[in-house]
Order: sequence, then C-alpha cells, then structure tokens
Amino acid sequence: MLRLIFTLVTVVLSAKYFGASIERDMWILALSSVTFIQGTLWGPVNETFRAKYIFIKEEEGESRAIERARSLFIFTNVVTLLGFICFMFLHLQSANLIAPGNSDAEISQLDFMLQILAPSLFLTQATLLLSSILNAYNIFYTPEIAGFISSILNIASFILLVPFMGIYSLAVSYYLGLIVLLVMLIQQIRKQKIPLFSSLSFRLKDSMPYLIFALPFFIPYFFSQLNSISEKSLATNLGTGSISIIDYSRKFIDIPMSVIYSVLSTIMIPVLSQKFAQNEMTEFKKELRETFQLGLIFLGSFISILILGATDMINIIYNSGKIDGKSLDTISKLSVLYGFSSLAIFCFSIFGFTFISLKKNKIYATTATFAHIAIISINLIFFKELGIYIFPFSLLTAYFLNSAILIFKFHTEVGGILRSVVIYTIFIIILCLISYCSKQYIFSRIHYHPIILLILKTFFLVPIILSIMFLLRLDELKIISNSFQKLKMILAKRFL
Repeated sequence: MLRLIFTLVTVVLSAKYFGASIERDMWILALSSVTFIQGTLWGPVNETFRAKYIFIKEEEGESRAIERARSLFIFTNVVTLLGFICFMFLHLQSANLIAPGNSDAEISQLDFMLQILAPSLFLTQATLLLSSILNAYNIFYTPEIAGFISSILNIASFILLVPFMGIYSLAVSYYLGLIVLLVMLIQQIRKQKIPLFSSLSFRLKDSMPYLIFALPFFIPYFFSQLNSISEKSLATNLGTGSISIIDYSRKFIDIPMSVIYSVLSTIMIPVLSQKFAQNEMTEFKKELRETFQLGLIFLGSFISILILGATDMINIIYNSGKIDGKSLDTISKLSVLYGFSSLAIFCFSIFGFTFISLKKNKIYATTATFAHIAIISINLIFFKELGIYIFPFSLLTAYFLNSAILIFKFHTEVGGILRSVVIYTIFIIILCLISYCSKQYIFSRIHYHPIILLILKTFFLVPIILSIMFLLRLDELKIISNSFQKLKMILAKRFL
C-alpha cells in the first residue's frame, strides 16, 4: 500500500513538472514499449510461478523446487539478454511503429528514450521473479518494504534531478529504484536461507515445468501487452498530451487495482492452490467467496466516491498549473469510466486466478485472449466516433462479457458463487445510483475548497454504504459490527 502511495506521489510530481506534454507522452510510450517486451516474454511465468512452485514443492519436495526455480531464473536472464540485443537493432523501427501520429523530432526523442530504458529489462524481470520466490515462502511484506524504500529514493532523486535533467530524471530515478529493490531482495533471499544462489547449476529441463505450466498464457499475455501499446499508439493521433491524460485518468483505478491484484496473485492463488491440492473444496469455495465479496464492496465504494468526487480529486492532485481546465475535465470523466471498468477487470481476474488454482489454465487463457482481441477490435472500429473515451468503454465491454463466461463456467462446474454475484451487484447498482443523484441534486449546489468537499462527500457516503449493507444483509456487516464492539470494549476498559 505504501509503495502505491509513493507511486501516486510520483504521478503528482510528474503532473507538476511536465503536465500533459509531449515529453511525458514520449516517456510513457518508451516505458510501455519496454514493458511490452518484458510482459510478452515473462508475464505468464511470473504470474503462475507461485502456484506451480507450490505444486512442485508438494509433489517433489522443496529442494527439487528450488533447483527448478534456479534454472528458471538463469534461463529468463539468458533469454532476456537475447531479447535486449534484438531490440537494440530495431529500436528506431520500433519508435516509428508505435508513434504514427508524431513528428520526426518527437520520434527521435522517443527512440533515445527507448535506448535508455532497454537495459531495465534485466532488472525488472529479476525483481519480479525474486519477489515471486519470496511470496512462495509466504514472505509478502519484505518485497513490499523493499519496494517502499526504493520508491522513496526514486522520488528523492527525481526531485533533485528534474531541474537539471528534465524528463530524463524519470529514467535515472527509475533505474535507482530498480537497483535498490534488486539488492534488497537478494539480501532477503539469503537472510531467509533460501538456497537459490547456492550454485550456478542450470538445466533447461528443470525450468520446463514452469514454462509448460505458463504456456497457455503466452498468447493472452501477448495480446494484453499488444492492447496496452496499441492504445497508446492510437492516442498519438489525438494530439499532444493525450497519452498523459489517459495515464493520469487510469492512475485512480490502477492504484486500488494494484492492491487487489497483489492480494489475488500473492495470497489467494497459493491459498486456493493448497486447498485444491488437499481436496478441501468447501474451504476453497469459502475463501473464494469471501475474497470476491470483499473486493466488490471495496470497488463499489471506491467507484461511488469517484462518481461524487472525481472532479475534487483531480483538482487536488493535478491542478498545479501545467494542465489546462479542459484536460482536467477530460481526466475527471475518464476516471469515472475507468472506475466502472475496474469492476469487470476484478471479476475477470479473480475467477481467472481461481481456474489457475484448479489447474484449468486453458479456460483462463482462452477467455483472456478473447478479451484482449475484443478490446483491440473495439478500439480500432470505434476510435474515430468516440475518441479518447473509447479506451475505458472497450475495457468495460470486453471484460464484462468474458467475466460473465468465467462466472457461468465456475458456477456450472463448482457452484456456490451465483448468489454473491447477484446480491453484491445489487449493492453496487444502488450505491452508484445514490451517488449520482446526490452529485446532481445536492452537491452541485455546494461550493467549497476541493479538499473540504471531498471530505464531506466521503462522510456522506459512509452511512449510506453501511445502510445498504444492512438492508441486503451482507456478510461483511457482521465483521464491521464485531470490530466495532471490540473497539468499544477496549475503550471502555481503558477509560472507565
């Protein structure tokens, strides 16, 4: 969570110094291109590593699982080196391909940024895989703490260097953060006495179980990364600052979704995989249902805050003089639309990860592929009609349809989830309707400083959320009630 807060701070500083400028557009395009390569090569392996490691550990023993993980670590670094060499031969062609709407001077700047960021492929993959290894040993906080410290250094170096280096200070601070994170992860691996670096022995066949397990996901991951880079490529045709506007808008859902995604991938998958391996299906369904319901309450509440207070948030965070009023209004509208799309993404992710835990990777892989192809197709077909608003619309449509497929498939094969889907959907619909009506008929007449308005709106929503939970008799209300009773008892003992 702290790392994500510092990510938001970085975005705020970027808005302050660069606004919605062509320099920041080129930085985002360059970073997205490098992420495209890394995600296409190793995204599926990183995502499925924890589940497969648990299976190997249960079936073959811990020492064998470590040997296989070591071979995988070496293999990924060798292939990444080959990918880096190929990229350095094609960087200019890549720049021309991904930025069709930019001038020659802007292409030249993008090309230079691509060359600067290309070596980060090694650091990024190493930190992701080492974090996954620690997570497989139920060590979740160490990678977060290491990331938190690297984020602090990242921000500090950015603030110090931006007056002298401009946009390139982002690259320096980015590398510094990755290097510090890598060093701290290696130290933690050794501290926990995980014998990953006890030798440099490598056998290709030892890494194959991880690669084969992840194999069904390479196609959907390719389309996922292609979707991300094609979105930004299309946005170059909308004029200067469009890529930055989209990026600023998405940050409002990227941060909470990163928290949820981290919980799903680092905690839920190992737990569900263990329950399935031990044939404890009752506990399996209970864990899934509780995580699903809690996620829907969190996102439903967050979207209602966006509906009421997106404009206030935008003014607080981004209104530093570098972004004009029209762009701020566009960011506000896009933020709400991306908020709704986050619900569909969450539903798709949680049931996709559930099928991974059930060793039914192909179901998730197939629907993920269809989802990304649908997004790319919708963007290309309706881009001219909807302009910048096509991007959240395509996300919402594609993920909603494929989430429905996964939910129906799970209900048919396992069961025990359909009631939660219906009840919590009703909760979100009622909450969003109340938020919209309140914005239109109550808060439209109140004019205060954005911070005061945001606080008022948040306190306004809390009793409404609790009331809807009470009317629908949601399970989480019992948890809140019990926590409140415990707090009362603690306070009573302390002050009476």
